Amino acid sequence: AGAGLFVFRVPTRERIELELLDKLGVSRAQQRAALEDTEPSAAVVAAAVACAAGLPAVLHVLRALHVGFEAQALGFLAFAGLAPLLVKRFGDTMTRTAVPPARTMLAVAIGLSLTAAAVSCGRQFFDTGAEIAHCVNRLDNEARLARLAESQELARAVAHVRSSVLLVLLTAIVFPFAEERVYRGLLQDVLVRKFGRTYGIFAASVAFGLAHLGVYEVALYQTVLLGVGFGVAYAEGGILAAFF
Repeated sequence: AGAGLFVFRVPTRERIELELLDKLGVSRAQQRAALEDTEPSAAVVAAAVACAAGLPAVLHVLRALHVGFEAQALGFLAFAGLAPLLVKRFGDTMTRTAVPPARTMLAVAIGLSLTAAAVSCGRQFFDTGAEIAHCVNRLDNEARLARLAESQELARAVAHVRSSVLLVLLTAIVFPFAEERVYRGLLQDVLVRKFGRTYGIFAASVAFGLAHLGVYEVALYQTVLLGVGFGVAYAEGGILAAFF
């Protein structure tokens, strides 16, 4: 009888969990959110990929219609603002916690360091290949033309941006935040939860690079490397870290 009474008085596992979570300051709503299956469905993955492809497509269509630059910017921002919201509203129920400012700043430092290192190494690898081609007298002319084409692409892009104060502001502030919402805040977030962190960051970076195909061709690898740095910053510190 005593043993039976002892067993009867032992709290259940669920009760113990609730008591421990209560001591840690975790509410029941937060517990339920954490226990939910957060892996996105195939439909959500497809919608995220479609949004990533749709962002540059919208800009391309507006340019083909000879719409003014201000209207192009508004269309770009409207798509980047609404598309992720629609995907998350109708197909993605995961709740995201706020990132502490200190962690955001650390993520910014990590992202900047990784981005600078990746782009520098990429350029050096490119230049080293050209020098080797020159030394062995194979594909020397092609390598010199590729280096020249890369320099011209970057020079044209910089000159285009500097042609207008509005372009400088949009390119430095508005467009990056819009792109990060789609390629990191939506696409990378979905891919990481579906396929894992490494694949998610890399795949989102490739998509980010391909989105700039209309601006760069030879220098396209640099945008992919930039995307990796932005992706790590987002994974460590959220959307603000990726934007900065």
